[in-house]
Amino acid sequence: MRTVFATDLASTWRLHVQQGLLGAVAALCVAWGAGPAAMAPMLIGMIALGFLFNASAYDDINGWLAFRAALPVSRRAMTVGRYASVLVQALGASLLAFLLGLGLNALTRGLGPIGRIRPVDSTTLLLSVALGLGIAMTACALCLPLIARFGLTRGIRLLPLVLVVLALVGSWLADESVLRRAGEELLQWVSAVGAGAIVAVGLIACLILYGASMAASIRLFRSRQL
Repeated sequence: MRTVFATDLASTWRLHVQQGLLGAVAALCVAWGAGPAAMAPMLIGMIALGFLFNASAYDDINGWLAFRAALPVSRRAMTVGRYASVLVQALGASLLAFLLGLGLNALTRGLGPIGRIRPVDSTTLLLSVALGLGIAMTACALCLPLIARFGLTRGIRLLPLVLVVLALVGSWLADESVLRRAGEELLQWVSAVGAGAIVAVGLIACLILYGASMAASIRLFRSRQL
C-alpha cells in the first residue's frame, strides 16, 4: 500500500501543485461572488476528483498500471493504496480550504468587506469544509469501483448510468412509508441536537460508503484484465 501511495504522489506531484494553485484562485473567485463559505466544497471537490482522474489517467498511459501490477505488490494493496491517496488528497484540500477561509477572515476584518467576502464564524467555515469533504468522498466512492473494473475511459462513460439507477432506487425507497417515517424521525433528531450532529452523521455515513466502495473495488480489480 505504501508503495502505491508513494508512486501516486511521485508521478503526479507537479499536477497537484498546479491544481492546488488553480483551485486557490478559483476558490477566491467563488468567495468574491458567493462568500467564503461557498468556496470550500468547490476547492475540495476540484482537488480530490482532479487527483483521482489524473492518477487514473496515468494508469492508462503507456501500460503504467500493468507495470505496477508486475511489481511485488498485490492487487489488494494497489487498490487500498489508491483509496488512501485519494483520502489524503481530500483531507489536504480540506485543510487548505479551512486555512484559506481563516486567511480571508483575517484580511476582511482588517480591511473591511471585499466584494461579497465578509468574515464568517469558525463554525460556518467548518460546516462548509465538512460539506465539501463529504461531497468529494461520496463522488470518489462512486467513481473508484468503475475505474477499478473498467479503467478511466470506460468507467466514466458508465458513471451516468449508475447515477440514474441510484436515483431511481432512491426515489423508490423514499416512497416506502417505513423508510419515510425513519427519515423524518432522523431529521427531527438531527434538528434537535444541532448542526454538529448533521456533520458527524454525514461524515460517518461517507466513511462507511467509502469503505464499502473500497471493498467493492478490491473484488472488481481482481477480475480486471491488464
